[in-house]
Amino acid sequence: MQTGAISGFLSFGTAATWLLAACTTLEVPESEPAAAAVEIDLAIYSISGLITAEEALERKFRELLDAGIAAVSPDEVHAYLDGQEERLRGALAGTDLRVLRIGDYLSVRMPVQTIFSMGSADIDPAVFAALNSVSAILNEFEQSVVEIASHTDSRGSAVYNRELSSRRVRSLASFLQARNVDAVRVIEVPAGAAHPVSDDESAAGRELNRRVEVTLVPLQDREAEARSG
Repeated sequence: MQTGAISGFLSFGTAATWLLAACTTLEVPESEPAAAAVEIDLAIYSISGLITAEEALERKFRELLDAGIAAVSPDEVHAYLDGQEERLRGALAGTDLRVLRIGDYLSVRMPVQTIFSMGSADIDPAVFAALNSVSAILNEFEQSVVEIASHTDSRGSAVYNRELSSRRVRSLASFLQARNVDAVRVIEVPAGAAHPVSDDESAAGRELNRRVEVTLVPLQDREAEARSG
């Protein structure tokens, strides 16, 4: 998603936001009869991953480097990710939050119903302990960009889905920042229904598509790497 598009959406007027919130239960009922147990094929489920465009990621790398955060050297990236992955898997074992390794980054996938109530951007206190663990590990591994993306299914209008995604991603970003995750590391992506990971025609598919993803990318100094190469 292009940064300009996100910024333009986030400047949407307060009156329009209030109107959309007021008709939440009429426009997009997120709840539906319970689907049969969903068998997740990780080869398919992992296709979304990082959404931020390459040029926007490069700008974030430069912003962090300018803020004095050291890059992870190319020969240390895998060890850095291994340590972070081990810590996250241990902390989130037994929860509904999944840790996926996708190339040179990690993604923590959270089913929406685990984090939020229908049509709401208020985080369920039942998941505070898991999110506190994620926050602590993000602070331990501070050389990572943190992309927070909120996804919906395709029911309801594109405007509604983007607005709901925006409120949810801001809520989760605020939660992490209140636990000392530096705001300069965070990229917020209200993705709406633009990045499905499953068929949206079935209840089981929509359940997979309604998710929040926290994706972690090791900080790289590509200019320095190019000079040394």
